[in-house]
Amino acid sequence: MSGKLYVGSVFPATLKLVVNATADDGVDLRTATSATFKSLAPGVGDESQAVDWPAAITAASELSITVTHPYAPGDLFVDGEFRVYALLTTPGGPVRSETITLPVSRRFG
Repeated sequence: MSGKLYVGSVFPATLKLVVNATADDGVDLRTATSATFKSLAPGVGDESQAVDWPAAITAASELSITVTHPYAPGDLFVDGEFRVYALLTTPGGPVRSETITLPVSRRFG
């Protein structure tokens, strides 16, 4: 992610998340076949209401993978802190990143 996010921000604003693993995790991130972001809007407490944001794998090594999503209309529809994590599909099963927060502001003026 680069720059400040505002309600209604769209591409070229892009979410970029680097997911890291350790050798002890027992997963080779190069084997990931797809990725998505799960997003929970501010004020929504139930993870069952998380929205999927499509993601692309833009770089990968055994212990690190970069996942990106260009913001689209409707993604950032309210101000506050969105909670987001990446979900990777691997042959060994799903791999989830840690949750990050995305502060979204309302424009002034």
